[in-house]
Amino acid sequence: MTFENIVYFIDVCRNKSFSETARELFVSQQAISKCISVLEEELGEALFNRSINGVELTEKGLFLYNNYAKIVEEYKKATNKLPAVFSKIESNDVIACSPILLGTLFPYAKAEFDRIYPNIKLTLIDKRAEDTIQYIHNNPDKLGIAALPSGMKTDKRVKRTMIKSLKLLVCVNKDNPLSNKKTISFRDLKNEKIILYNGSSILYDLIKRKEAACGYKANFIYKTEDLFKIGSMVNSNEGIAIGVRSHNLELYSDIRFIPLRDEGTTVNLVLICQGYDKLSEPLKKFYDFMKSYSENE
Repeated sequence: MTFENIVYFIDVCRNKSFSETARELFVSQQAISKCISVLEEELGEALFNRSINGVELTEKGLFLYNNYAKIVEEYKKATNKLPAVFSKIESNDVIACSPILLGTLFPYAKAEFDRIYPNIKLTLIDKRAEDTIQYIHNNPDKLGIAALPSGMKTDKRVKRTMIKSLKLLVCVNKDNPLSNKKTISFRDLKNEKIILYNGSSILYDLIKRKEAACGYKANFIYKTEDLFKIGSMVNSNEGIAIGVRSHNLELYSDIRFIPLRDEGTTVNLVLICQGYDKLSEPLKKFYDFMKSYSENE
């Protein structure tokens, strides 16, 4: 019984899907299935009940999971730390991503990565989501991070791994009547002054589609990439903003965050590349780190 097969088993348990695990690890579904089949044959027991809706653990499968899940987790953490101790070669590479995006949603991630891997120097190239996709399309050995609307299609050569799903929120001042609502629809925003985060045309396009569906034209009073400016204006009740909950905006005591209930108002924070095997070793380390980091957030 190889430990690699145990690791694959735990990953399938976590994803509840052979195909999702295969996509996540950039291997074929047949390879995952074979590893699990070998494990089942060695143990003489079925570990999963398989159906068109996915997989469920059998009683023996649950026993195996309970005994190895923590071990595999610690193994992965220990493995991620090895290069910082044993690698003497300083490595350099770049990641296509808006520093504002990464700093807003994962403010301590880059610092933690730098602490674990002091010999790896990664530079963030400031790119919007749509530019990040194009950058990865043109650079098969590079990695990007972007926030994309759920259901958005990209070039088939560009593979996406979701690390966090986020519901779009309306950021309003506590004195705005909207702050008393549990959820908000785009129809409720007809007469509102909107302060637009201008760091992504994807958000702008989403708002324009929703306003057209609701039969009105959004009133954009200010556009900026400065999140602190947006926070200051909403905090002063000069307008509302649409986005995701961020550490930057939570600094303001008079801002309230109300979820949008309309369909298509979820964004996925994703890692983008043309294939895990094409990434440089430093980028593979950051890829694995971000997946693990987001799970523990």
